[in-house]
Amino acid sequence: MCTWFEVPAAEDRLELVAPVPIGKACANTEVFAVTSEGGLVSRPGEEGELYARGPALMHGYWGRPDKTREVLVRNPFQEAYDEPAYRTGDLVTVDEEGNYVFLGRRDGMVKTRGYRVELGEVEAALYTHPAIREAVVLPIPDELLGSRLQAIISVEGGLSRQDVIEHCRRLLPRYMVPDVVEFCEALPRTSTGKVDRARLAPA
Repeated sequence: MCTWFEVPAAEDRLELVAPVPIGKACANTEVFAVTSEGGLVSRPGEEGELYARGPALMHGYWGRPDKTREVLVRNPFQEAYDEPAYRTGDLVTVDEEGNYVFLGRRDGMVKTRGYRVELGEVEAALYTHPAIREAVVLPIPDELLGSRLQAIISVEGGLSRQDVIEHCRRLLPRYMVPDVVEFCEALPRTSTGKVDRARLAPA
């Protein structure tokens, strides 16, 4: 945890505009967001990836030098010396009060038909169907659309592709409805129990 936000008292929550911000930096920590062009996010409407720096920063992942190199990078705004900064993978913007607002994950955000889609939102909609036991949504590169959305699910009982599509249409904007639906007995898992997206990704 590197940010905090004080949630208003119950009687004041109606005035809070959703989504709830993730807030500002915790004590002895600095957070900043970097745009895709390498600039600093400084005003509402700008988007970037959240970075963190400070004495509490980890030294790396045990036995994962590749992962460590991916997320621990040199602070792009510290020119005087080589200071590490942690790439959180969280995409954020800022509100009028300077609080960071979470938009999605860098590794879970794709563009399709000109819209930005958080894959986790589509997966969450799929999981609301009582017959869907497991679900994962993957992007399929498409020259015209940017990406098409592929849902891979395991189910309990009979469920057709059209059933899945109609369920998503009731909950999601049209551009977030999966283009492809595939069924499997069970989704492959990594050693840590997470869905192994790499094994499911299109070749």
